[in-house]
Amino acid sequence: ENGSALSYFNPLNFITTPDVIKNSIILRLFQKLRIELLKNSIVQLTKLL
Repeated sequence: ENGSALSYFNPLNFITTPDVIKNSIILRLFQKLRIELLKNSIVQLTKLL
């Protein structure tokens, strides 16, 4: 099917996306955020030392 990957990221389609898939996407985003926060805090710590 053509353009199905793009429509998957459509906000309107996201509302109708099953919760399981939604949760896994949100989890992945949170993990990326956590890693970024960790990196930043490590950088801050090394500046203090």
